[in-house]
Amino acid sequence: MSPGEEVERLAGIFGPAVRNIGATNRAASGSVEIPMANIIEAVQGLDVRALTEAVQELKSPEAFTSMLGSSSAARSTVSAQGRSVSGVE
Repeated sequence: MSPGEEVERLAGIFGPAVRNIGATNRAASGSVEIPMANIIEAVQGLDVRALTEAVQELKSPEAFTSMLGSSSAARSTVSAQGRSVSGVE
């Protein structure tokens, strides 16, 4: 699956806010580059247990995308980041 296809798959799961959490690299792969500030903001909203679980999931890209698909916290984070980046709070 290409990065652009993965972004569209995640948009299907979490909604169109996925496309607003970073800059879309349309000219190359269609991937979304997420600014470090957005990642830091999302991490600061997690409790220690959730952060530990997230770090474990990040070790495997397949496990990470699977976790995103089943996590209500991930849905909330993506939604909040999308609103924050687009200026809608």
